[in-house]
Amino acid sequence: MDLSRYGPFANVVTLASALLATFSVLLLKALGTVKRWSWLATGSPPFMITAAARALAVALMAVTYVTISRSNYPWFGAAAILSGVFTFVLIARFDRMRERHVVQVPLVGKDGAPLLDRRQHPLQQNIVIGLESNMRSEAAAALAEARKAKGGLSLRGFMSGYGAQHVNDPEAIWDSGLLANTRSNLTIALMCIVLFGVMAVFWSAFTIEAASRSKHTVLKFQDTGDAGIDAVQQSLNQLTSGPSDPPDQSVLDAIAPLFTRAAFFPYPTGDPRRQLYVICRVRIILEDIVPLIKDKDKSERVQEAIKLLGGMQVDVSQAFPGFDVTGNIHDHVGNEDAFLDAFNNTKVVVWDKTEFFNRLDRLVKVLSPITKIPADFADR
Repeated sequence: MDLSRYGPFANVVTLASALLATFSVLLLKALGTVKRWSWLATGSPPFMITAAARALAVALMAVTYVTISRSNYPWFGAAAILSGVFTFVLIARFDRMRERHVVQVPLVGKDGAPLLDRRQHPLQQNIVIGLESNMRSEAAAALAEARKAKGGLSLRGFMSGYGAQHVNDPEAIWDSGLLANTRSNLTIALMCIVLFGVMAVFWSAFTIEAASRSKHTVLKFQDTGDAGIDAVQQSLNQLTSGPSDPPDQSVLDAIAPLFTRAAFFPYPTGDPRRQLYVICRVRIILEDIVPLIKDKDKSERVQEAIKLLGGMQVDVSQAFPGFDVTGNIHDHVGNEDAFLDAFNNTKVVVWDKTEFFNRLDRLVKVLSPITKIPADFADR
């Protein structure tokens, strides 16, 4: 579909939307909703956690789309493994930071009674604290005195009763800059977890997809009884019998003799059943060689030829009204004699060849730049 007709930026918007949608889906699959993580810190806004990770992840995805290939996909597999390792390490580090610097304190009303949610559970909030080793001097002294008076007093218990204005105030005990740095480190850790978690899933999926496309294609055509077709099929079988895919041009040169058959002459004569068989079998052969063609332009030309052959198949089928041509192709396209015999005494009528000639002309124009078919073949 050509989106450019909707405006100069239609393709750009579509690609951008696809990349953002990919990020959102993979985030949910890898880590779940960001809200499940952000509350573990200090209630950092989820959009702030995902914004930076989304921007970098989308850029990495775009680069991956345009650079990954059959030859370099193992590097992206290694990147997926490293991203998974980084995610594991970052989650462990984040959990350690959370255990040391995040505490839950109860929310109370003006009367000092604990606030409850709709299920009558006490409401709590997470606050960031520092370590005992970096407390303000006066707070450290007060904690030492309190512990002398009440042995075993915890830091959380001390916070609940210390503060000039109100209790559970970390800034009364630690420097505000220190607390800000701690909060920032927790948020950055979450950003990195989101980034590496998403990229680990994305690169893993893309590596599997690229690996599946890189598998060596081996063709094993069986003889059909048509000498010309069988010679081409045997040539293709031999080309793909090696340890790697043959060069594109070798494959295309091998199929060129198919298009010198009488079925493709500008004014075909003879038995239309045989003509139909040749067209159907050639179309199937082209479908089987598509995975072998690595060049994008050549591959697109072969696929266009397949579409044209499908149309020519329909054109010739007009000679056999009421006959199940599609069923015959499905059952007997692998054997010429069986294919021809299936028609029995089917009535053959004169059919309009105008569209057939048009498709034939386009077929030659599509294939002649990449095969040994003469460009003027259709004019002979």
